[in-house]
Amino acid sequence: MFCLNENNIYHFYSQGIDMRKGVEGLCGIIRTYQYSPTNQEVYVLANKSRTLVKMLHWERGGFVVYYKRLEQGRLSPSIFHHKNAAVFIDIRWDEMVLLMEGIRLGTTPKSSLGEAISYTLKRWDKLCAYVTNGMYNIDNNPVERSIRPIALGRKNWLFIKSDESGEELAVISTLIQTCELLGKNPKYWLSKTFSKIVGQNNYDPETLLPYHYV
Repeated sequence: MFCLNENNIYHFYSQGIDMRKGVEGLCGIIRTYQYSPTNQEVYVLANKSRTLVKMLHWERGGFVVYYKRLEQGRLSPSIFHHKNAAVFIDIRWDEMVLLMEGIRLGTTPKSSLGEAISYTLKRWDKLCAYVTNGMYNIDNNPVERSIRPIALGRKNWLFIKSDESGEELAVISTLIQTCELLGKNPKYWLSKTFSKIVGQNNYDPETLLPYHYV
């Protein structure tokens, strides 16, 4: 979601604002309550009808304003306090995502839906990574298929004798599966690699990885 994540601090302004306000107007509201708009924290403000949201954030020497309009529903009313309550309310990243998606913040965390939402939001950046890099798969199925033989033989690995042997097996399995993912014959790669390192004391392991194999 945008370039924001769980590492940011979010403050929600509980009073409705005139959405025609620009950067200076939003900064004025923030400064009125002794906050600094340039402290790299995120300020979330909504209109009175709770259908429009603006977020003000200081990024790399300048202000960025995020704007969202809810086509259906409204922001959860539970976030809006009475006039005698705190004007700026601190909210978590997961609450902010729910808020921006028009999902009620009152969803019970212990419920099945609440647990599913919490699980997803904690991994939000990783779940969205595939849209930023074309090499990433949308799911983990290739890896799951590659470790299936190991999973099926799990009981056999109990007799691998030592932790060091287990770690060595994991490295070899990773290299072989990497060859297969790259469409390269693991047998040929192993043969070429061993021929290059035999009798050699100084070599760069990085250049021998399957990614560099021709």
